[in-house]
Amino acid sequence: MDERERVLLTLAGVRVFMGVFWLVNLLWRLPTDFGQGNYWGLPHTFEVAHEHGVTPPVRTLVGDVLVPHTTIAGWLLFVLGLLTGLSLVLGFVTRLGAALGLLQAIVLTLFLGNAPGQWLYGYLMLVLLSALLLLLPVSRRLSVDDALGREP
Repeated sequence: MDERERVLLTLAGVRVFMGVFWLVNLLWRLPTDFGQGNYWGLPHTFEVAHEHGVTPPVRTLVGDVLVPHTTIAGWLLFVLGLLTGLSLVLGFVTRLGAALGLLQAIVLTLFLGNAPGQWLYGYLMLVLLSALLLLLPVSRRLSVDDALGREP
């Protein structure tokens, strides 16, 4: 196996890892209550974001839009996370999955990066890794996109 092949397989592995990451991330906010009784369920996460979002407009958005509509937001976020994870694991419409992952990483950073007990740099690394999935040829191996002959 040459170096180029190793690089492409490594990128595919990172893509699959991030897909599994987004799928596992669904476990703390499952429908229909979206983890309401859990310490890190979606309602609690919205409360933390409302108190500690990185900017006043983020805190206002969470408090005025997401908190009163937790069920609708929960379903949208669940479907978004499911599509992101499946897209990246399967390597199907990979650029879209990578873009959705980047969007989620940015939102998580804006919502929770400033909260007590959270490590901002961990969220920033998630943003960076998600951006790399969007920019690099991560679907050239072990992917439906590659099997269908789609260009990354």
